[in-house]
Amino acid sequence: MRFVYPAQLKRAAQDEIVVSFRDLPECLTSGDDKEEALLEARDALEEAIAGRIDDGEPIPYPSQVLPGEYWVPLAADMVAIANVYLAYRYLAYRRGDFSSSELAYILGLESETAHGSQRKMGVGHIMEMRGIISSEFGVEVWESPVGDRIKV
Repeated sequence: MRFVYPAQLKRAAQDEIVVSFRDLPECLTSGDDKEEALLEARDALEEAIAGRIDDGEPIPYPSQVLPGEYWVPLAADMVAIANVYLAYRYLAYRRGDFSSSELAYILGLESETAHGSQRKMGVGHIMEMRGIISSEFGVEVWESPVGDRIKV
């Protein structure tokens, strides 16, 4: 998946431009001018994707850019994390019984908290998995000019 999302810029006040994303309605930010607004949009996009990963929610496929919209790319390190997350979700879907605790066990991560409850696989866990997941599951992670990609 290509992690470049279309953003809408709208002037809210004389010195404020608000940025929103059709694909990620929770993702809003602003800046004093177009350049600052687009810079802030990259940070907001990263936070929105990280939030969806931490909450176990799907990451939407980017829509086509419409006239007047701007492409906003996700930072390369978050692209790698999102790709590992999507691979994990894909494996869970394919197997039907693939739990985060099983993944944590296979990767040598703790699967339970001190109270015995299962933890979600958040961004921190996914960063630990990045180097291991290809050998464990046959999922290839490689570097491309636009960031890391996953091939399943």
